[in-house]
Amino acid sequence: GRSRMSRLTLAAFSHVGSCERAVQWGLLKQNFGTRWEGETRWFVPAFPDSVKPVSEPMTSIYQLEFPNASPSVGTWRGWSVMKPGDTRVVELSEDSVLERTPGSSTFQLPGVGGRCSLRADGETWGAEVNFFHGSRRSGLVLYYKNNSVATIMSMAFRAAPISHDDNATFVDTPSVTVVDQSDPIDANSRIPSAKPCRRISQCSQCSSLDRNYKISMLDRNEDIDWDDIEREQYFIAELPDNILLRVPTTLTGDAKLSFGCGFRSIGGPLRSVSIEFSESECVQWCCHEQ
Repeated sequence: GRSRMSRLTLAAFSHVGSCERAVQWGLLKQNFGTRWEGETRWFVPAFPDSVKPVSEPMTSIYQLEFPNASPSVGTWRGWSVMKPGDTRVVELSEDSVLERTPGSSTFQLPGVGGRCSLRADGETWGAEVNFFHGSRRSGLVLYYKNNSVATIMSMAFRAAPISHDDNATFVDTPSVTVVDQSDPIDANSRIPSAKPCRRISQCSQCSSLDRNYKISMLDRNEDIDWDDIEREQYFIAELPDNILLRVPTTLTGDAKLSFGCGFRSIGGPLRSVSIEFSESECVQWCCHEQ
C-alpha cells in the first residue's frame, strides 16, 4: 500500500548527504525558478516511429516561486495543468526535494531536470523531463502502462516575469502576461515530424548523477542515434519544440531511456539526458551535450 511505498521511499533517500540534497535544491531553483507561459498537448504512440495528438494544444502556465526571505522553501503553482481553468498548488522544500512523491525522485543537472519513477517493474512508470536554454523550457511527460508506452504530454514554455519586487511577492494571474515573446513558440512545431531525420549526436560534454545524488563529469564520448534503425527495440519520435525521445518499446529491468532537445536554432546545444536502470532499479541519470 501507500504506507509501504512511503517507507521504501524514505529508506531510498536516508543515505543522501545534506550537501548533495542542497545541490539538487539549488539546481531545481536555477532550472525552474520563474514563471513559464506556453502550451501542452497530449499524444499517443503511432508505431513504429511517430505520435498522434489526442488533444488540442492547451495554454498552460507553470510558476515556481522561491522567496528570497525563505531560501529553503518554495511553491509550485499551475494554471490549466490538466484541463482548461484548473489550478494546482504544491509546496516545495529543500528537505523533501528528492522524495516529495512516493516511489519517484527528482533529478537535476545544469540545464535539464525532472522527476521519474525509481522502479521499472510496476504497472505504471512515469517521467517528466525538462530542458532549459535562454528563455525556453521544453519537455515532456511520458507514461508506460504494463511496460508499454501509453501516453506522452509535450510542453513548450517561455519564461515570463514572476516578481516585481525581487521575489518578495509573485505574479498571481491565470492569464498570459507576455503575449509577444522574443523567442515565440513556433506554430509549425506543434505537429511533430512523421519520421525524425537521421541524427547522431556525439557527446562533447557529459555528466552523471548517481543515486547518492553526486554529480560527476564523465570522461567518455557517447553517440546517441536518434534514428529508427532498431525499430523493433525502440520507440523513437519527435515532439513540439524540438524534443526527441528514444525509449524502449517494452520497458525492461535494464532499460535506458533517452530524451533530447535541440537548441541550435537559438545558438544553443543539442542536449540530452538518459535514465538508466539495472535490475529494475534506477541507477543514474546521464546528461550529454553537443
